[in-house]
Amino acid sequence: ALYGQNIVKIRCGKAHSILLTGNSKFRFITTIDKGVVVSFGCGSMGQLGNRSKKGSREAYVIDKFSSSPVKDIGAGDNHSMAITADGSVF
Repeated sequence: ALYGQNIVKIRCGKAHSILLTGNSKFRFITTIDKGVVVSFGCGSMGQLGNRSKKGSREAYVIDKFSSSPVKDIGAGDNHSMAITADGSVF
């Protein structure tokens, strides 16, 4: 699912990872040059952003940001965060 993607940042928590891409080749994302955030791993604290507390072995595109370009990402033990171009923090 991530083959061929332009991954510009990788952040790792205790048992999960989030990625920021520099393009939008993912299915359902049609706007070019906006940062797309992808997560996978343990989700027991909701840190994957997939509206669940279940883990995922497959990359999950966090669609909340499909209309807002993400400029930076971060991850801690049991949390993830993103900063958008307008300065919003999620």
